[in-house]
Amino acid sequence: MRRRLFVISNPGAGLSRSTLIDDTVRALQRAGAVLTRVSPASIDAHLRFHRLFYDLSGHGVLQSMWNGWETKLRHGDHSSP
Repeated sequence: MRRRLFVISNPGAGLSRSTLIDDTVRALQRAGAVLTRVSPASIDAHLRFHRLFYDLSGHGVLQSMWNGWETKLRHGDHSSP
């Protein structure tokens, strides 16, 4: 059975990024989710996991897109590429 934790009916409607993040964290906490900080090593492993698929695809455009996204993610820029 799937349980809906929260619904954002109009995502981003006049709300700052930090407000959306704070609201999401509070909703997850109310739902009983366990929130933990992630280590730099786990982030690196996660990014390497995704890189593997792009590299194995042999598709130059996908590899190039991932290179740009990975750089942004490593530097904390989570805006759309």
